[in-house]
Amino acid sequence: MPFTDRQVNALRPKKIRYEVREPGRSGLCLRISPHGEKIWAFRYRYAGDHKRLVFGTYPEVGVADVHLKLAEAKKKLHAGHDPSADALLGTQPVRRQPTIEVLVDRYVEHAAKTMRPK
Repeated sequence: MPFTDRQVNALRPKKIRYEVREPGRSGLCLRISPHGEKIWAFRYRYAGDHKRLVFGTYPEVGVADVHLKLAEAKKKLHAGHDPSADALLGTQPVRRQPTIEVLVDRYVEHAAKTMRPK
């Protein structure tokens, strides 16, 4: 039986984060944080690895919307594509680690603003 708004609204936060899986074998789960944030996720296997695709937070992504997103992700998975890889394309900024030279320059600028001369 799929999730309903009534079921999702009834879930309360606990001291630690926990997950509630949708009954059946859909792979859809809802993670509830200690602060009360509810996050939709799809847990699946691709190429022998356990993966997770996050759809968004409730109520911004409602129950009906998450089921549509789940159907799209499952369609990609059955076609042989990784749904999480498709979701990440173009959304992740390129991460660049600062060099030592850049870090030293930042520190010198910070020190000039905050430290008193002797």
